[in-house]
Amino acid sequence: MKPYKTYFFRGQDPMLAEAISRIFDEGTPIKKLSEASGVASSTFYNWKRKKSKRTYASTLNAALRSAGMRLEIASGLKKNGSGK
Repeated sequence: MKPYKTYFFRGQDPMLAEAISRIFDEGTPIKKLSEASGVASSTFYNWKRKKSKRTYASTLNAALRSAGMRLEIASGLKKNGSGK
C-alpha cells in the first residue's frame, strides 16, 4: 500500500499502538472490553500481539469507548505533519 505523504510508518499504526496501550493500561479484561464494544476478542488479542497493523477508526473508537475513552481530533501540527 502506498503511504500517505504526511502519515507513514513501519509495523503497527502509531495511532493504534497508542490507543491499545492506553486501553490495556486500564487493566480491563479483553472479554469485558469485547462485550461492551462489540469488537471481537480476537481483534483485541491481535492488536495486543501486534498482528494487526491497521484498523478502522470506527472499530478503534468502539474499543476506546468501552474503556471509558474516546477518539478525538486535535490541531497543532505544522503543514509537514511532524508537529515540529
